[in-house]
Amino acid sequence: MAYYDDEINIINDLRDCRDEDICLLNKDSEALLQNIRDEETWHQSNGKADPPPDFYSDTHRLMMEIMRIDDHAYTGDNSKTINPHIQKENKTYKEIQRYLKEHNIAFSGDILVNTVTDLPTEEDHSYDKYTANFQRVLRKHDSSYELYVRNHNDHRLIYFILDESSPYMELDNQDDRLAVAGKAVKARVHLPFLDKSFVSVLKNAKADYFVWYMPFKHFNSEEKVVLPQAVIYSKDDLKKITIQKYKRTLMSSMEI
Repeated sequence: MAYYDDEINIINDLRDCRDEDICLLNKDSEALLQNIRDEETWHQSNGKADPPPDFYSDTHRLMMEIMRIDDHAYTGDNSKTINPHIQKENKTYKEIQRYLKEHNIAFSGDILVNTVTDLPTEEDHSYDKYTANFQRVLRKHDSSYELYVRNHNDHRLIYFILDESSPYMELDNQDDRLAVAGKAVKARVHLPFLDKSFVSVLKNAKADYFVWYMPFKHFNSEEKVVLPQAVIYSKDDLKKITIQKYKRTLMSSMEI
């Protein structure tokens, strides 16, 4: 099982984040973070036979559903979701496990696979795949909302989103799509947690709170811009934030 296939690893990685790497919009967000960090009060319910959602805390009257999104997945001709990155990740993980076994290497730590698909950039990942995947995953979990409430009817619902996508930018012009690694381009940094295309999905979602964890959005810029690793906000917060609009045709991944 790959590292993030075990959902407790996702939550624990957030718990290990420094406070300064997490964007908290208000005291309610701060309180929610501390409740999530109170790990002794949380119960796992993410086994195949367990009732949803994935985690719940009777102490804090919270329930939490974990979901993974990225900018690789797409829907195939048979309406089945295809994700070349996850496929390659799982294949590589099995190869590592086989190697350890064949060479009698004892290993008890975690294995976090960082692999590439070797596909051309536009086939590998894109802003369009990112937004479509985000919408599909959120709607899929919304379809189970009645089950969540039935199992914990006095608990507030958290959607914990593990965002494994690359960082994006809005280019000044289309010619910059021909940029190569190491070449500087003028662009506007993409803030997905303020992007109208994503925020509109959250506004329509059925959760009370959202934890958006983005551990892989690292990049170099002259201005030394650093994005938060996580953003925590409530449904009410979404009505107050200043959303940003981006031109879809000028959006490009910073991973070339």
